[in-house]
Parts: sequence; C-alpha cells; structure tokens
Amino acid sequence: MYASGHCHRIRRAADYAFSRQLDDGSWSATNRRASGSIPCLTANVARSLARMGWSRDERVVAAVANVAGIVRDHGVVACPAGGTDTTLNGYCHMLAPKLLLLLGEVPRDLWPDGAVAMRDECVRVLRDKQVHRCLPKGSREFAELAYEAKTAERTAAVRERFLAEHAPLEWGDKPGWLRFGYPLSYNSDALEALLALAGVGEGRRPEYEPALDVVRATADPQMRWTMRNSLNGKMISDVETKGQPSRWLTLRALQVLRAFGD
Repeated sequence: MYASGHCHRIRRAADYAFSRQLDDGSWSATNRRASGSIPCLTANVARSLARMGWSRDERVVAAVANVAGIVRDHGVVACPAGGTDTTLNGYCHMLAPKLLLLLGEVPRDLWPDGAVAMRDECVRVLRDKQVHRCLPKGSREFAELAYEAKTAERTAAVRERFLAEHAPLEWGDKPGWLRFGYPLSYNSDALEALLALAGVGEGRRPEYEPALDVVRATADPQMRWTMRNSLNGKMISDVETKGQPSRWLTLRALQVLRAFGD
C-alpha cells in the first residue's frame, strides 16, 4: 500500500515495531522477553506491517516462519504461552483467523516452509467448527478444574480425565464471535474469520453457511452493520461508536458476502 514511499510517521512506527521483534521472528508481550512471545501478537504485528507496505520484507517473512514453526512443532494451531491442555479444544481457535489474515497479506511466492501446512490446518479447524461453533459444553467447569490443577502435568491429567468422562464433546456457538467488532485484538469473531478464509482463497462451502447466515442476519435495513464489540477506551484513539452502524464492519461484511458469492 505504501511500498514506494512510506510517509514519515508510518515509517517511524514500522521502524519501532521492527525494533521490538525478537531474533526468532516473533514479537513478545513482555518487553522483548522470549517467554512472552505469542503467535497471535506476532501475526497481528506482522500483518499490520505487511499491509503498510512491508509484505515482502524479510522480517515479515521471518514472522510467518516463526508461527508456521509453532504449528509444525505442536501439530495443532497452538499458543505455547497458553498451552494446549488448558482448553478442551486442544488448540487455540482464536488464533486460526489471525494466522490466515497474516498469510493473506504476504505474497504466496514468499511463504516459507510450513506456511502451506499452517494454512491448511487453520482452514481445517474453522471448517470443522463451522467457523464459530467452537465452544465445548462443560468448558467453564473444565476451566475451573484446570486452574486448580496449576501445574502442566496435573492440567494434562485433568483434561484427559475430563474428556474421558464427557466424550463425545458437544459444541455450541461462541457468543463473542457473534458480536462483531473492529478492530480486534487476540480474539476474533465470525466476520473476521470469514474475511481471513476469503483472503487465502477459500470458496463457498456448506461449513461456512451458518457464519454467513449470521453476517446476513446482523445487517440493518440499510445494509449496515453495527459495532457490538469495541476496544474503545483501551487504545490511543477510539474507532467509531459502540452500538452504532460501523463503516469498517460494513466494509468487511460486504467484502465477505461478495467473496462467498452473495
């Protein structure tokens, strides 16, 4: 977008963001300490830089390699900081759209080893849960048990026992994913997830219809979408008004409906 001539302020912001990047290509939530490196943050920062014109920068590609390596090493869409034994899903559903959004901004010819496999796994979990039907019954009960377990070994044992006693899991809508917002942080919603899927070339499939139905149903008579979730008050600047029609959400919704053939 700004590749040929970044304005001074954007370049300064990008320089600062790159200065906080760790040697392994990730970004940390704890002042450049490796222990605070998390893939959702890495994906969000790298995607923003790519959109601002650095999509072919080797540092952005290094970020893709980092998150792809995490998926490869864990065998699932995982957040090492949160672990995979602290959720009944066994993976991080919130992370899948963030990784796809990053891939959608980086030219395919620059995707490092593991990026295609990461894309396929992110698409698979979103298809499997019909995008937003990813909340397992009993998740609150399990979260309390996992918190009480405290150690990783105990948590893994608690999860294994809980799954054995409650199999097969029943899945329901994730309520927060049905309340659209912009911008979003580490979490996502059904609208952003559909946008992420479209960005990596996904076409219309039966698994996406429930989420597309939600998008259509939340439009007002003037085909505008209302901000139901907001980070206003937590950022330097507010973005539009919660409870009011949103130009950003309307743009996203129309992009999604067009991409999937509506």
